[in-house]
Amino acid sequence: MGQLASRLWASSVSARIGKNIQKARKRASMSAQDLSNGCEEAGYLIPRSTIANIESGRKETVSLQELMVIAHVLGVPPLMLIFYPFDAAEVVQPIPGRDQLAVDAAENFAFSRHGESALGELGEKVLMLRGMEESAISMLAMSEGVRSGRSGLPGQLAGLDDESRAEVAQQTADAWDKSVETLARKAAIRRAELVREQVDLWEVPRELQAVFAKVRADGDD
Repeated sequence: MGQLASRLWASSVSARIGKNIQKARKRASMSAQDLSNGCEEAGYLIPRSTIANIESGRKETVSLQELMVIAHVLGVPPLMLIFYPFDAAEVVQPIPGRDQLAVDAAENFAFSRHGESALGELGEKVLMLRGMEESAISMLAMSEGVRSGRSGLPGQLAGLDDESRAEVAQQTADAWDKSVETLARKAAIRRAELVREQVDLWEVPRELQAVFAKVRADGDD
């Protein structure tokens, strides 16, 4: 493939991204200036004129930084701006000279050709750990909300007297706490596995530090 053909392919990719950014922006009911302001607030200024040039295809390249920040402001995954899901039947060229449906190109972009995660086993373990901890944090917030009375349980509490409502709330909060401990125990095991594989992990989330300490203490008994 010659230089001209390669340049035309590169421009077509940028043009498609620009079109997808415009679609996502309009779905979010944002003007180009709103998007520019959001990028500035996110810490990476992209002038309105640059956004207009990207969307019109006049800008022949879109940097990774621009793609990531614009996707963040629009609240969509960057992949959506590369291969727009609402144009699943569109024929695109993920690499020069290779035609493919957008839906297939998007799948191959995120996964292997066999539909399996391209991250590998180690990457999947890291993401699973993150998911466990995020889920535990959510459950902990639910438990604390029930205990404090900030989160009601209308379906379970309707028609009960005060004493019965308090008892149901206590039982519900206790159940959430047990779920948090179960997840924390599994997360602690996963953390130990990843550390042995020399993965540089984040600190245990502040919200879970006390639970992790309890789980470790229980394991030492």
